[in-house]
Amino acid sequence: MKIAAIIILYNPDARQIRQTVDSILPQVDHLCLADNSDESHHVWFDGLPRVSYLHLGGNRGIAAAQNAAMRTLESDRYDFLLFCDQDSRAEADTVSQLARACTALQQHGQPTGGVGTRAVNRQTGRPYAAKSREYETFELASGDGTRCTLTRCSYIRSSISLIPATHFDTVGGFDERLFIDAVDNEWCWRATHLAGLQFYIAEAAHIVHMLGEGDRRLAGRQLAISSPFRIYFQLRNYLWLCRRPYVPAWWKRHHALKYLAKIGYYLLCCRPRMAYLKQILRGLRDGLFRLPRPNAADTSTHNPDH
Repeated sequence: MKIAAIIILYNPDARQIRQTVDSILPQVDHLCLADNSDESHHVWFDGLPRVSYLHLGGNRGIAAAQNAAMRTLESDRYDFLLFCDQDSRAEADTVSQLARACTALQQHGQPTGGVGTRAVNRQTGRPYAAKSREYETFELASGDGTRCTLTRCSYIRSSISLIPATHFDTVGGFDERLFIDAVDNEWCWRATHLAGLQFYIAEAAHIVHMLGEGDRRLAGRQLAISSPFRIYFQLRNYLWLCRRPYVPAWWKRHHALKYLAKIGYYLLCCRPRMAYLKQILRGLRDGLFRLPRPNAADTSTHNPDH
């Protein structure tokens, strides 16, 4: 079993990214770093074994960087691709837990699109609340005699997830039009729609992660704070994805309420307010009136509410 990892960089912190690389590299056969920064950071990784560095010369978005990294790895025919954010840190057995879970699912005949991790909040040390809709939790025997605890879910996040490489031949690459937000969600829903693939969380596979600009409490719940730059893409992409019938109806309903609450919170409580207002208005305008050219999957008549 050959596993290649892909980490997308954007203006990385040297100490943080080295911690991420050191946590991932011993667990995989190869690591490809795709850098969206304006300046190259190749000197940070010179001399590291089994590491390739791809400088994209500017911010082309996470989807474009992931697709570019996959193209550089195609000739080596890896069995699995591991996707990782630059600020996610794996435990020593995270990748082996994901691989064990994925293999067990395949051995039991499950149409497995990929397996993700449980993210632990770096600030609190506790697991994040689930972002994806979760269904049943169950156990499967793996080939080494151990048992894997798995939770079937609607999608897995790119902050350390393992996907069989051949699925990208069937489903296609990541949607570069989305640039950054909901890229992983959309690919999973498209994979379910086009190929009937299902996604799972391996409960024994943990990562340490921090969403957005940190967390604040709102009405008794944790709210991940996004930058003005990110709220633009969140709103625009939400409105774009609402038009795609393979995107689950529950996600559309949930995020309508979520973004209404976020808009009010950002405008009242976050600074710089004018920067937030500008990006919110841009996101609404482009999401409603500047639509991307449709793909075949965008116009499918299938409308799951899973």
